[in-house]
Amino acid sequence: MIAEHSVAELTTRARHRIDVTFAGKPPDLGALRRIDGVRRVEPNTVAVHIDVDGSTAELIKAIAPYDVVDIVSHEPDLEEVFLAYYGKD
Repeated sequence: MIAEHSVAELTTRARHRIDVTFAGKPPDLGALRRIDGVRRVEPNTVAVHIDVDGSTAELIKAIAPYDVVDIVSHEPDLEEVFLAYYGKD
């Protein structure tokens, strides 16, 4: 049986890459890593790079109290969408 899903539905399942820039001290990175769906948190000199599977709602709630200056979301490409659907990392 072939499963039918919309491209939008498949995209929500894929991993999102997000770069968050803070004006001051970023939140505790360990706390960010414990958020449901967060797969990777990597600090950089300018931003914190975060990979999230599925919804980003909990991540946004967690960073909202901090002085966020910029958020850049890198949408998954078609290959990442299909790999997420078929369960490959």
